[in-house]
Amino acid sequence: MLSGGGGFGKFHFGIIKALNEQDLMPRIIVGSSVGSAVATLICITKYEDIDSLSLFETAMQKRMVGFKKGCESYSGLAQSIYAGDKWLCMKTLKEFVTHRTGNITFLEIYEEYGWVLNINVTVKDLPSEQKMLNYLTAPNVVVWSACLASCSIPWAYDPQELFMKNEEGEIIPYNEGKLYVDGSVSCDLPMQRISELWNVNTFIVSQVNPHTVPFVWDTEDEDREH
Repeated sequence: MLSGGGGFGKFHFGIIKALNEQDLMPRIIVGSSVGSAVATLICITKYEDIDSLSLFETAMQKRMVGFKKGCESYSGLAQSIYAGDKWLCMKTLKEFVTHRTGNITFLEIYEEYGWVLNINVTVKDLPSEQKMLNYLTAPNVVVWSACLASCSIPWAYDPQELFMKNEEGEIIPYNEGKLYVDGSVSCDLPMQRISELWNVNTFIVSQVNPHTVPFVWDTEDEDREH
């Protein structure tokens, strides 16, 4: 399970590298927000071909985050935030994701690469309602649209639609008019939903959200006190 966390999402690659080196990389991968982008990069690579370093280098070849026009300077960014406008450019993020994925769907990832990719998104008008996208719940949804929706931080990006590939190979709206935002809003680590879908009872979690630090229980300190 790969959490959100913005730029801290780069640390997910360390977890992937360690698991891969010990031949312990699970086939079921879950991503929310930036975790969905990292999960997607992993799942378009064959299991036997995983190389975390090359994945990281590939990811850094293209910019993932870009500012909207007029927000490149500190003053422009401040004015945009003060006005309540979105200040990050979704086009840059889309180019980053589609550079690697093309129009591949969740079902095609499972059939071609053997991964069970899960991306969590949040319904825009219902912040507590999550939607878990994978080859069972949304087989024909194109992965780049799920990744963009899951990364759409409400105060930084515009909400996104999901898109799917029809029988003719055309890209069309999945639920036309329905918008989605950052998957971490509804549930950063959707363990219960994954348990229901895949009968999973053991989780390896990479939690890189900085706001969780005060809530981490230091069991080693407690053991020393007792």
